[in-house]
Amino acid sequence: MNEDLERDLRAALRDRADRAEWTADLGPAAIDRSRKIKRRRAAMSAAAAAAVVAVAVPVAVYAATGRLDTTPPVSTQTPTMTTASTSTAITPTTTPPSASAPLTPPPRTSTSTSTADSAEPRTSDATDKQTGPVRQRLDLAALKRGEAPSIPYLEDRRIVDGDRVIAVANSDGTLGQFAVAGQGAVAIRHIGDSNPLEVLDADGRTTREFADVRDLRVSADGSTLGFVTAEFTESGSTKPGTTVYHRAASGTFRSLRIPTAYDAQVHAVIGTTVYLSYESSPTDNNGGELRSWVAGSSRTTRVATVPWPTALSGDGELAATLRSMTDFGSCSALVEVSGGNERWDTCDHQVREIAPDARTGALLRDWNGVPVLAQRYEDADHVLLIAEDDGKSAIVRCTISTGNCELARPLVTGTSMEGTDKYRLTS
Repeated sequence: MNEDLERDLRAALRDRADRAEWTADLGPAAIDRSRKIKRRRAAMSAAAAAAVVAVAVPVAVYAATGRLDTTPPVSTQTPTMTTASTSTAITPTTTPPSASAPLTPPPRTSTSTSTADSAEPRTSDATDKQTGPVRQRLDLAALKRGEAPSIPYLEDRRIVDGDRVIAVANSDGTLGQFAVAGQGAVAIRHIGDSNPLEVLDADGRTTREFADVRDLRVSADGSTLGFVTAEFTESGSTKPGTTVYHRAASGTFRSLRIPTAYDAQVHAVIGTTVYLSYESSPTDNNGGELRSWVAGSSRTTRVATVPWPTALSGDGELAATLRSMTDFGSCSALVEVSGGNERWDTCDHQVREIAPDARTGALLRDWNGVPVLAQRYEDADHVLLIAEDDGKSAIVRCTISTGNCELARPLVTGTSMEGTDKYRLTS
């Protein structure tokens, strides 16, 4: 593969993964996987990776306690809420998950009462008893309209948080990961090979900018956030070094430069602590151990119980760690950060987000039939999905206890594959 083609392929993979935003969800995972596969397998494998990135995942949710307080999965078996190639799933009891893996720390709730036009009122159906079939096929065109999301979301170039709307003033590039911060917001903008994180005021104007931001996470209560940087060579290889940042509720930023880090990711932000991982060499293939950094300190601290992290719960008590990975699959375990006790494991999906009190890995729900590019818990009984089908996309709300789904935002023309997607969910 010549240098020009290699550079173009890498850029395309990064751009596609960013637009798909499985990030907080699948974004970082897809980028990481594509780079590592490229290093290990060359041209044919890289092309295959591009196809995987472009395709989408189904979503599965796994149970936390045998009830419906679930751990969702994303699949690239795949990452876990649980998302897989065209489905979404959820889980109860002690068997390992089967078509997805666990996914998100609980997002902060909104006090907003705003609803979508012609929305049908939403009620919480959380009960100890699950109804309806576990596996259900989504038909976006047949779904009824419901309320607008109660957690922040991006629609076109507007960040919506309940009744508050921040219209992003800068029209350059495309917007990637974002989070509401104070009276404003932060958002990663993708302009060619440049990925600056912009700090926005309440009017959507850029007040500060950080270069080359790779990954962003907001705390479970939405008060603090952390992010890391990454620079690339012209051929798409990662340069050594990352800077990890913490933004306090007051708006104060602190940072630490780590000169020997590669492929850094943020897994959670809890108070003044940022939990991250990074590799120490460009040839490493283990994701790097979980490490913690207290804002203002001069070093990170190794968390020995989580050797290969893929997710951390919002309270920092549970972590997902890879046990093994090959070009064709991997095995993951959910462990207690304090002591390393294993709750359950799976070789079906990678765990990417963790719900509170996740103790088991039984499958609760598996929504499939359309590509699901991102997912977040809205509350204990509702999951939000960004789904695409037939050239259109929507934000879908699915109820874990009943399996019922509705449109939280309408089905509109535009998809991530075409670079015309309209929606994103908060990091």
